[in-house]
Amino acid sequence: MPKKVKIHIDKVSKVYQTEDGRELSLDILEDEFVCIIDPSGCGKTTLLSIIAGLQATTSGRILVDSHIVSGPGRDRGVVFQENAIFLWRKIIHNVKYGLQLMSSSPSITKNTSMRKPVRLPISATRKE
Repeated sequence: MPKKVKIHIDKVSKVYQTEDGRELSLDILEDEFVCIIDPSGCGKTTLLSIIAGLQATTSGRILVDSHIVSGPGRDRGVVFQENAIFLWRKIIHNVKYGLQLMSSSPSITKNTSMRKPVRLPISATRKE
């Protein structure tokens, strides 16, 4: 059985004042693992931000599961290159934030607590 298209990128461009506005079209199939490799500053992170719904396109459209991406959604997640936490929240509340977005039941996040801190073994710590 042929795989269905998971992410459809249709003539997407994001134009900044200094760029030429090239378009990208691409289908990513269900269960497909894709790597985007190109020089720094070419738009890899911008494309991922557009797919996540964090940025708008200049032209074109993106569909995830046949639905147009018009903003962030529960069906997509982002791992940022920089720290991405709410500095005013306690650690546990930053951890629970994703659960809060995914759950319609407040009891899930209310009853979910950190059981025990995890400590890395000495051999796993980073040495400079």
